[in-house]
Amino acid sequence: MKWLQRALGSVKVDGVIGEATLAAIEAYPDHDKLVALMIGRRLAFLQALKTWRVFGSGWSRRVAQVKQVGQAWATGSVGPQPVFFAGGNAKATIDQAKPLPAKAGADATTGAGVTSGSLGGVLEAARQQLDPLASTSTVIGYVVTALVITGAVLAIGGFVYRAYVSRKAKARADALDLPEGVAA
Repeated sequence: MKWLQRALGSVKVDGVIGEATLAAIEAYPDHDKLVALMIGRRLAFLQALKTWRVFGSGWSRRVAQVKQVGQAWATGSVGPQPVFFAGGNAKATIDQAKPLPAKAGADATTGAGVTSGSLGGVLEAARQQLDPLASTSTVIGYVVTALVITGAVLAIGGFVYRAYVSRKAKARADALDLPEGVAA
């Protein structure tokens, strides 16, 4: 019910099919698309489970069959008959989901509020100690340059990775129907 309500996008997501939800379904311009959106949410949830790699192929086939039946019914055609799969009514729970991605790697390279102890902080400290000696030796000058470049690459990579992980965590939290702010 919640996947249907979220696919509608215009009703309260409470898991109860009441008058508002029924009216929104009737008013929805394309029931075929509504079925596809709802099934897409189901597939995203299944992909967020730890056991997706093991059972994903079978789940994908069953979800595709449900989509086919649902869209046939939505368009008013008889369509294929639903098929019962033994054990197919077992429910996955939120504790079976993959954990949200960690941002620790990005925090370690960029500092993220903890300048001392971060990899970027260590590189900067080494650069500052070698900087006065850079003019006396070309090798030390190259080392200082390498430290500066490495620090910049790590910082940029850390920020890019942090953005990637944030986007992935937000998508997983949405698929698992977690409350707002959990993915942040």
